Amino acid sequence: MKQNKAVIAAIIVLLLSVVFIIGLLHDSSKKEVTSRFQEQQLLHAHHLAEQIENFFNGHAQLIRAFSMPVSLQNES
Repeated sequence: MKQNKAVIAAIIVLLLSVVFIIGLLHDSSKKEVTSRFQEQQLLHAHHLAEQIENFFNGHAQLIRAFSMPVSLQNES
């Protein structure tokens, strides 16, 4: 009877250890996925910001190009 209790106790300790390790691996995986997702979001945000900046720079150049002749005509 004592041997059965010892085996059951060992199995319970082993199962608790496995559950604990699985929990640690889950937390580690979750942190890694979150970190990679945040890095990707940051890269996309920078890329989008560059595209918006280029869009407005292009329009600003067009506005300057179209306003240049008008200002030259007013001066002369």
